[in-house]
Amino acid sequence: MQKIILSIPRRWRSDKIINTTHPDNWEELKPSQFIALVRVINGEISENDLLVEMLEQPHDVIKKLDAYQRYRLGQLLDFMQSKAPFNRFIIQETNGLKAPKPGLDDVTFGEFIHMDTFYVDYQESNAKSDLLNLVSCIYVHYKGDERPTFSGRVDLYQAKKLHRLKQEAIALNYGLIRTWLEQAYPEVFPAQKESASTGNSQKGNGWVDVYDSIVGDDLINAEKYFNMPCSEVLRYMNRKIIENRKNKK
Repeated sequence: MQKIILSIPRRWRSDKIINTTHPDNWEELKPSQFIALVRVINGEISENDLLVEMLEQPHDVIKKLDAYQRYRLGQLLDFMQSKAPFNRFIIQETNGLKAPKPGLDDVTFGEFIHMDTFYVDYQESNAKSDLLNLVSCIYVHYKGDERPTFSGRVDLYQAKKLHRLKQEAIALNYGLIRTWLEQAYPEVFPAQKESASTGNSQKGNGWVDVYDSIVGDDLINAEKYFNMPCSEVLRYMNRKIIENRKNKK
C-alpha cells in the first residue's frame, strides 16, 4: 500500500495536510475499489469518483487536487496494465455466496473444468448467459467453512441477483487468477490451448479432452479424478508433461 500525503490549498489558512493510502497492486484492492476500477474500464465514472474510492477521501478533497497531483496518483494505477500473478478473489463474500479459497485450493478438478470453460466461453462471446454460468460456478453457498461438493450443475438463481458490475468484476478477477495458473503450471496451459485450437471440444475449450486423457480407460475411477483438488491434478499434469518430454529425447 502506497502512503500518500496530500497538500490541499486553503484560501486564508495554511495548506491542509491529509495522510492516506493508495493501493498499488491488485492484491491491495478492497472490493469497493475493485468495483470502481471496473466502472472506470466501462467508462461509467469520472476520474474524481475513482480517486474518492482509491484514496478513501470525500469529493470536496478530491476536486481540489491539482493537475500534477492527479498525474502522480494516476501512475499508481499502472498495475492495471499488467496481469501480474494473483491467486485469490478480491470479493470474498457477497449475498451469502462465498468465493473459493486462494489458489482455488478448495475447488475440485471437475469444478475447475466447468469454471474455466465458462470463462473462455465468456471471453469469446461476451454473452450474459456465459457470464452468469461463470459467476454461478465460482460463488456458492458454503456449508460452514467447507465448499460443497460440485454436482456438475450450476445454480443461476443467486448469480442473477448480483449487480452487473459485481458479475463483471468477478470475471475480471478470474482472468487474473488464470494468469497465475498459467505461470504456476506452464506446461499444462499451452497444452490446453493447443487442444482448444484443434476444435475437438465443445465451444473451443480443450479441458474435456484433457480430462479424457487423464481418465483414459479407467472409468471406474473417473469420479475420483473429477473430485480431486484441481491444484493436485494440475500439478500432476504439469509434472507428467515434463517427464514425457524428457522420455522422448
